Amino acid sequence: MASSISPHGAPLRFHKLVRSLVLVATLWLLAVFLISSSTWMLGNSSYRTVLLYLPVYLLVAFVCITGIRVGISIARFPNVPHEAAMLRDDFKRARNALREKGIPCDE
Repeated sequence: MASSISPHGAPLRFHKLVRSLVLVATLWLLAVFLISSSTWMLGNSSYRTVLLYLPVYLLVAFVCITGIRVGISIARFPNVPHEAAMLRDDFKRARNALREKGIPCDE
């Protein structure tokens, strides 16, 4: 049975997400280090406050953008009759395989 979905798609997206998070965390820590070590910004606490809360702002922005993308995907849900037919065939094959093994299944 051939599948049109790559089994390696989800791990690749996960690794890309982890790499992005590591990059953002590294840049944030570098910025915090540079701000805290510089002498001309020590008197100004607004830079430090903004930098310390920057990950929270980025997380809120990420959640908002993700929510918008999910909402748009749901609103534009494509009609895929070919995939529905393939799914029905998979169900039929699974029911037949269960019946051959003597396991009762509903229709």
